[in-house]
Amino acid sequence: MRKIRFLISFMTFLAVSGLLLGGCGRVVSSVEYRTIVGFALPGSDDDSAVTRMAKILETKIPTDNVWVDFELAGQVSEAQVFQLRNMIANHTDIIVASFVDGVEEDDVIISLRAADIPVVLIDPAAAEADPEKEAERLAQEIDRLLNESMN
Repeated sequence: MRKIRFLISFMTFLAVSGLLLGGCGRVVSSVEYRTIVGFALPGSDDDSAVTRMAKILETKIPTDNVWVDFELAGQVSEAQVFQLRNMIANHTDIIVASFVDGVEEDDVIISLRAADIPVVLIDPAAAEADPEKEAERLAQEIDRLLNESMN
């Protein structure tokens, strides 16, 4: 009886947590989309050069069977680590990232390597100087990775 109460309490906690954190990730059925491209960005709004460039890049990604998971960390490393862990759990195929300071040293990077998820790094200086050119560079890299995954 105690185990049942504990399980019910735990399941309720998970359900409430899921509702509160609903915008921090989504479990996606592999039937819905063949490829998931995750964006793990440091900013908190559309004003940063990296976020503006990522929005340009998003338009260059083919939409056939590709779902884009766009996450902003609000300059909080713990938030970005949480988002990256969700992307791993959701079996994201490619991650486009510009890391919040400190995330590079977190063990989530080891988890990304272990999951064999390619990470395409955004160059913040290039995104600031010429967002269209940086978006094109990243789009070519994503296209190459998408083509590799099809073969």
